[in-house]
Amino acid sequence: MQVYDPLSFDDYIKNLEKIGFQSTETGKAAFLLEKMLNDKEILTFFSFTANLVASGLRGFIAKLAKEKKIDVIITTAG
Repeated sequence: MQVYDPLSFDDYIKNLEKIGFQSTETGKAAFLLEKMLNDKEILTFFSFTANLVASGLRGFIAKLAKEKKIDVIITTAG
């Protein structure tokens, strides 16, 4: 059985801006994040509440830090 993948991940993220309120905001955030990561003069802050670590995003956050995609991490204790 062949799996049909109509969009690449980049296309998917770009199209989020056209779907609905939450998706629109996610699309805008992806655009800004890409811009920040590509501009070496912008200091990148990553802020999140502690519950995101417990919700399964721990690996994603760790990967951002290991790949030096973010300069500063701000979080809460939880």
